[in-house]
Amino acid sequence: MVVYTDAMWAGGEGCVGIVIHDPDHARNGWPKVRYASARVPRALVRRLQDKEQQIGVMEALAAAAAYSSAPDQLRNRDVVHFIDNQGAMFGLAKGTSRDYDTARMAHVFHALAAALGCRVWFEYVPSGANISDLPSRREFTLLRKMGAAKFDVSWPEFHGSWSEVLLGTFRRMSRHSSKSAKRSRASILSAVASLRNVAPRVHV
Repeated sequence: MVVYTDAMWAGGEGCVGIVIHDPDHARNGWPKVRYASARVPRALVRRLQDKEQQIGVMEALAAAAAYSSAPDQLRNRDVVHFIDNQGAMFGLAKGTSRDYDTARMAHVFHALAAALGCRVWFEYVPSGANISDLPSRREFTLLRKMGAAKFDVSWPEFHGSWSEVLLGTFRRMSRHSSKSAKRSRASILSAVASLRNVAPRVHV
């Protein structure tokens, strides 16, 4: 699987773009190329820490939204995920960031990946070669010429207590009957227990 994500931030508003290329589309029954584009709800933006520039957070949000929006297609797949923002990419790969909201997005991304059982490798791509730059700017002509199918964005939940967000994300997205899901849930529980020790020192 190949996933491209991108985000735009201008005038206090954000928009995300997602493009998914499935090389096994014929066998799996999915379109070869799917894309999504959505303006970030103002209610979500208002819940972020107040900063003039939110592009890094938007890029991390776009990445997590790919997995919350297409869980069935991405479940149990090997994924190469391209991003053109190095700060967001490194935060997602490490699972944390100095920026509070980006760190929360990274935590939710890893809960999503664990719940779906997908194995993700992040790679940097220059903006000019990032096809998801198009839907993040509401440009769809090329994607439509390619026969790409549109899908809706389902925003990941990342506010509330860490334990509620991480466990809630995992429970919604995982298939609880598998041994792998049970092992992943145990790992999430362990991570949540360790986070409780640092929670008083951060804003939650």
